[in-house]
Amino acid sequence: VFGRLPVFGTHEEDDDEEDDDDDDEEEKKPLNERLVAYQKNFTALDRQLLADSVRSCLIHHKSHVSDTGLERGSAKDAAATIWAVGKLFGAAPNIAVSPMGVEYGIVETILGLIVQAKETGALRQVYLSRVLLELSRLEPSLIPQALVTGLSTLFQDYLPSFVPSARNNIGKWFAFHLANTDYQWPPAYWNHWSSYVDKLQGTQKQRNSRGEFVLHALRTMMSTNAKINVIYDCFPNGSSLCSHLVVMPPVSAESDQDALDIVKKEIEQRIWDMNEDTDAVGEYMVSDDVTTKLANGVATDQQAIRTKLLIKAILAPAEKQKQQVIQSMEAMKAEGSGGDSMMDVSYNNEPSKDLLQVLPDAIVQYKPALMVALEFDARSLEKQDNGGDDIVTDTVGGDNDKYKISCEVSLLEQLHETLSQSNILLSSCITSLLKNQIVSTAGVLHWVLGDVGVDDNSSAIVVQGWWDLAALTLPGVAANGGLGNDIQSMLDAISPSLRYVVQRVCSLLLSSSKFGGAEVDLLEGTKEFIATAYTRLTVAARRDSSIRSSEELRLKLIDAGIDNAKLSALCRDSSSGEPQVSKTEFIELLMGILDSMMI
Repeated sequence: VFGRLPVFGTHEEDDDEEDDDDDDEEEKKPLNERLVAYQKNFTALDRQLLADSVRSCLIHHKSHVSDTGLERGSAKDAAATIWAVGKLFGAAPNIAVSPMGVEYGIVETILGLIVQAKETGALRQVYLSRVLLELSRLEPSLIPQALVTGLSTLFQDYLPSFVPSARNNIGKWFAFHLANTDYQWPPAYWNHWSSYVDKLQGTQKQRNSRGEFVLHALRTMMSTNAKINVIYDCFPNGSSLCSHLVVMPPVSAESDQDALDIVKKEIEQRIWDMNEDTDAVGEYMVSDDVTTKLANGVATDQQAIRTKLLIKAILAPAEKQKQQVIQSMEAMKAEGSGGDSMMDVSYNNEPSKDLLQVLPDAIVQYKPALMVALEFDARSLEKQDNGGDDIVTDTVGGDNDKYKISCEVSLLEQLHETLSQSNILLSSCITSLLKNQIVSTAGVLHWVLGDVGVDDNSSAIVVQGWWDLAALTLPGVAANGGLGNDIQSMLDAISPSLRYVVQRVCSLLLSSSKFGGAEVDLLEGTKEFIATAYTRLTVAARRDSSIRSSEELRLKLIDAGIDNAKLSALCRDSSSGEPQVSKTEFIELLMGILDSMMI
C-alpha cells in the first residue's frame, strides 16, 4: 500500500473572488507554465489515475528472471512505458504530444514512492532512482526541470515533517542522481542549503532535518566516488559545503597522542609492511614492550587502548586515503578549483585500493590478534573495576560479559571514527566483525544506543541512523538452508535483541527533557528495527514447512515474548514509577507505535 505525496500541491480551481493581495503576490513570482498547467488542469482524479498507472508500469517492468531463465524488464523499459502512458492524459487530438505538465505528475509519483521505499519492498529505492535517471535521458528538456522543482519543494515544505528513513531515502536518491549526471545542479540551491549544514556542523550542533538531508547526500556521494575533485567542483566557489565532505578526526592530548602514535605506527608496519603473522601481532599487543611505551604518556588510562590501537592499524589504508582527501581539499581551496592537476586518492603511491575488499579481509586475517587484545583489555578493565585485585573467577567470553562488551563498544567507536565518511565501508566492516564473532550482537546494540555502562543517560551518544547498523545484527534468510530457514533459531537469535532495544530506548526516552530530533530518531528507529526483524521472520516462516499460516507465526512470537503486545508491555513496565507526565508521554508514543505493528 502506497500513499500519494502531493509534492506540487493540490488541484487549483479558478476562483474569481480570490483576494487581490494574493494575486499581486503571485504576479511577482516567475511563472513555470508547465507546472501551472499541471496544477490547474490535472484534477485529483487525474492525478490518482496517473499515479496508479505509473506504479503499475514500474511493477510490470521491474527486472526479474523468468521461469525459462530469461531476464525480463528494465528501468529503461519502465521509463519508456511511463512516458507513453503519460501522453494519454490530455484532450489534444495529437496523441504524440504529451499533455502540458504531465512530467510533474510522473516525477511527483516516483519521488513519493522513493520516500516510502523499503529494502524488502516491491519497489526499491535503487530501482526507482534508475527509472528517474532513464526518464531524464528520455526527456532531457522536461524531466530535469521537474526534478529540480520537486526537490526544492520537498526541501522547503516537506523535509521537516519526514521521518528519518524517508529523509535518508531522498538523500540516497539525490546522491545517486548527481553521480550519474556529472554532478550538475543549480549553484543557487547549494548556496541556499549550505546554511543548514553549517548550523548542523557548527559549534552549537543545531540539529535540523534539512541540514541532515544535505549531509547524508554528501556522505553518500563520497562513498561512491573516490575522486574528491569531481565532487568538489560541483559546488560554487567558496562554498562552505566543501569543508563538510570529510569528518575531521578529533584532537587528542599531545602527550597521549605521542605515546599512541609510537605504538600504532609499529603495529601498522607489522601488518601492512612486514605482513607479520597474526599470532605474532597478538603477542606483541599484550607484551611488556607495548605497556612500557604506553606508560610514557597518559594512554594507559584509556579504556580498551590495545584493541583501539590494533583496529586503527588494521584500518590504516582508509585513514591514509582520508588524509590524502583532506590534503587534496586544502590544495583545491588554495587554487580555487579542483582542475586536472589534482591528485587521485592513493595509498603508498599505488593505485587506490578497493577498501571494501581490503579491510574486511584484513579483519578476518587478524581476528586472533583482535581477540587477544579484546580479552586482555576486558580483563584489565575487570581488574580495575575490582580495585586492582587479581581476578578470581573466570568470566571469559559470552555475550553477558559486561567487560568484553565494553571493550567491543570501544572497538566499534574507533571503527566509526575512522570510517565515518563512508556508511558502505562502515557497514561492511561491522558485518565482517559480526560474522567472524569478533564482536557480539550485544556489543553492536550497546554501541549504537550509547549504552556504555553509565547510569546517567543524559550524556549518552546514540549513533545517527542507529537502526540501520543495528539491523546488521539480525540473522538473514539463507537461500539454501542454514539459520535463516530455521524459524526457531531465528526467534532465539532475534528475541533478546528486540527486548533489549525496546528497554534501552524506553530508558533513553525517560531521560529526555524535551521532544526533539534525538527522540524522533529513537521512536522511528525502534519502529524500523522491529519492522525489519518481523519481515525477516515472515520470509523465513514461508520457507519453514512447520509454519502453515500467519497465525502460527504470531503464536510463535507470543511464545518468544516479542509480539507487539509483549513489547508494548515492556514499555509500560519501564515507565510505571515515573512521576513526570511529559516523560511518560514519550513512552506512550512508543507504545502506540508498537501496538500498531503486526506480523
